Amino acid sequence: MNRNYRERFTLSDEEIGLILKGDYNLLVKRAEEFGKYLAKEKKLKTSQFRKIFGEIKKIFMKGFSENTIKDLLLLKPRLSYTAERHKTVRDLRDVLSKMIDKIVTANKKEYFENFVNFVEAVLAYHKGYGGRD
Repeated sequence: MNRNYRERFTLSDEEIGLILKGDYNLLVKRAEEFGKYLAKEKKLKTSQFRKIFGEIKKIFMKGFSENTIKDLLLLKPRLSYTAERHKTVRDLRDVLSKMIDKIVTANKKEYFENFVNFVEAVLAYHKGYGGRD
């Protein structure tokens, strides 16, 4: 299926649920589409993306606990702040915030791990499709 995201990129609630539950085929497919969109259409800088990913990775490295949920919730306002300063981050903020909401509601380690895998895959594809520094 060929998708045109020139307006904005979104993931449906169903797709988010499947990705977080471990549908790796969908995870890779949508990560590639999103990474390409962020690089080609939004011209998102790699440094902006890596900063966000670095915060997510710090949370991940602590291990999954009640603090993980708190840290994810606190990531949402930081994403919003960054998106207001850099308009190219808005679609990334919207997708990640929706995913964070599902992780917080489910409170499942597996969901968080698949979220990290998704963000890492998007970052890799973003760079592969020419994400600039």
